[in-house]
Formats: sequence, C-alpha cells, structure tokens
Amino acid sequence: MERHKQVTYAMFQRMEKRLNGTHVADSGFYRSFTFDALGNEYVFTFYQNQCHITRDGLQINFTHASIDGCWPNKYKENLNLVIANEIVAIIPLTEYKEVH
Repeated sequence: MERHKQVTYAMFQRMEKRLNGTHVADSGFYRSFTFDALGNEYVFTFYQNQCHITRDGLQINFTHASIDGCWPNKYKENLNLVIANEIVAIIPLTEYKEVH
C-alpha cells in the first residue's frame, strides 16, 4: 500500500492553484480557499496537521489529497481525500467530453 504524505502548506498552495481556487481566509491557525467542481462550490481549509473540505454543512476531514483519473467512474479527474491511507471521499472534478 502506498503511504500518503500529509498535506503541507506547499501542497495546499499547489492544490489551490490546480483547482483554480479563490482565497477566502488566512489566519494564524488556518488558510482556506473556495473552488468549483461540476457546478458545486467547496471550501478547502488547511490546518497544520489536517485539512477539511466543506459543502452545504457537510465536512470531510483528511490528511492527504490527490487529483487523478484512475478511479473507476465516469469522470476524467477526481479529487481523492485520504486519511490513514484510506480514501474517505472522492469529489469528481471534470467529466470526459461527449463524443458523437
């Protein structure tokens, strides 16, 4: 099993850029940005030792995040949220273009 690295501030910054995030908060305790995925708005919040994503009152805690397209579903790219080397949530980011 691949050992996932904990999210660092540098990884958080790369994720914000990759997700075209909009910076919303920066305090001594946490940093946040919003991003849109398939018409749904999420808030990604980074703390020193963990992160969480919220949407409509639902909060998902995680320690590592990755973007890839290898999950077997109909989406081209997914944001995978991981804690203790287990995927706890998958957020679809982009769909494949429909071919006629």
